[in-house]
Amino acid sequence: MSNEIQIKRGTRTNLPTLTAGELGFCTDTYELYIGDGATNRLISIGTDTKPAASADVRGKIWFVAGAAGVKDTLEACVKTAMVVAFDGDAFQTNTFQINPYIWTILY
Repeated sequence: MSNEIQIKRGTRTNLPTLTAGELGFCTDTYELYIGDGATNRLISIGTDTKPAASADVRGKIWFVAGAAGVKDTLEACVKTAMVVAFDGDAFQTNTFQINPYIWTILY
C-alpha cells in the first residue's frame, strides 16, 4: 500500500495560509512554501535573482538546475558564528559591521 502526498498549488496571489507542515507550490513563480498555521514560509526560490543573505532570508533554500553536463547547485542562507575583533589606537575608535548571514553551498 502506498501513501500519496498532495501539495496545494496555484499562483502566488491565490496561495492560502497553509496549515502547519502543509506545502504549497506557486505555479507562476516556482516557489515552494511550508505553512506554520499563521504564515507561509518560503523554502525554495524559483527563477528570480537570489536575494542578498540577511536575517529575513535566513533558512531559505536556493536551487539552480544545471544545464546538460553541469551539476545542480543547492544553497542555504545561514547565520555564521564568525567573530571579528578590531582594535583601534588610543586616539581613535574604529567600528564596522559585518553581515553574519551567508549563502553556503550544500551541494
